[in-house]
Amino acid sequence: MVDFDEWVFASSRMAENAIKVLDEGLPDVIGRVDHDSVVPMAHWKDSGFGAVLFLRYSIDDQGESRPGVVRAVCRRDESSWVALPNWSGSGWSHDPLEPSETHTDLGDRTIYVAGGSRTDHPRDGEPAIVVCGRHSPQVESMFVHQNGRTIMSRATGHWGAWIVCLAEWAPYTITVLDGRGVTRGQLVGPSDLPAPGSFA
Repeated sequence: MVDFDEWVFASSRMAENAIKVLDEGLPDVIGRVDHDSVVPMAHWKDSGFGAVLFLRYSIDDQGESRPGVVRAVCRRDESSWVALPNWSGSGWSHDPLEPSETHTDLGDRTIYVAGGSRTDHPRDGEPAIVVCGRHSPQVESMFVHQNGRTIMSRATGHWGAWIVCLAEWAPYTITVLDGRGVTRGQLVGPSDLPAPGSFA
């Protein structure tokens, strides 16, 4: 993991932080997370788009702190990343500050979809699909297949978090493998995405 300055956890610098993560990788978060932190949990990058999944807490109507996520999306512009203006967010079922809940949201699943955004008519310079979720600790790599193309990503997200960002509106498959190269789970989309109205 990359050693970042403390400002990487500041909400006021999320756009800068997203680009920094895409350029340098995820920061070490051990012992550095509290309810005021905005934590980069996972990232994805391809030749055209990159995405960073941030953990962010908010206060609910009962005054309790609840985990949520922000899906930050960037576009590749020649040799640099440009943060796009329209990000999305949603609730997050896993709270890393509650050790007793480490894997309860997974149940018997190896990987699941927690939320995302999608459009079959993406605007110029924006992706068609952004999807995120969690996977089990046994997962070490992810393969995304779409239109005869395969993209491999190491499963390096904190607490099993993952995010995928795709330029095309087309069917895709996400396959997860363990350290021995054995397939442990698969998702097929975009039908796996919750209904757009369910996103926060």
